Amino acid sequence: MLPNNAMAYLKSDPGQAIPDIQFLFMATAPDARAPICRVQTPVRRRLRLPPVQLRRKAAVSCHWPRPIRGHPIRIQMNFLATENDRKAMRTGLRMVREVLRQPALQPFVERELFPGPAATSDADLDAYGRATAITVYHPLGTCKMGPDSDASAVVDPELRVRGVEGCAWSMPR
Repeated sequence: MLPNNAMAYLKSDPGQAIPDIQFLFMATAPDARAPICRVQTPVRRRLRLPPVQLRRKAAVSCHWPRPIRGHPIRIQMNFLATENDRKAMRTGLRMVREVLRQPALQPFVERELFPGPAATSDADLDAYGRATAITVYHPLGTCKMGPDSDASAVVDPELRVRGVEGCAWSMPR
């Protein structure tokens, strides 16, 4: 059973053209660590509502210190590295609180466990974000695939990364 019963897409700033925050309503134990977990028994009065940042501004960086086959590439996610990203996450956390204060949800909300009702300042919410940020679903985004004639294609039809020798995705057949 997937515990995501509903999702919502919201804007952290009303002036934005498209949503940048996704809510994942999860009927699961509050101490569950994975964004998707198996629930084996009925869960009563348990709800997780993490805000997911959809349009981060900080770029992911990849480092390949020794570009030889078998040597790992280091991927730095740069979670909350820009003020824009921190502001969006703080707004998302505050929006979660606002949603959970609505009368229709009151029968299901006993108390806030994380980050906790005392975490109200920007610094408090930033600290919580730094301590708990994880990837959900698509950690690196997507890269365009296309023929050599397409200058905007990052990956060729054989899944080789253009401009990098000896680096390709392995696809099971």
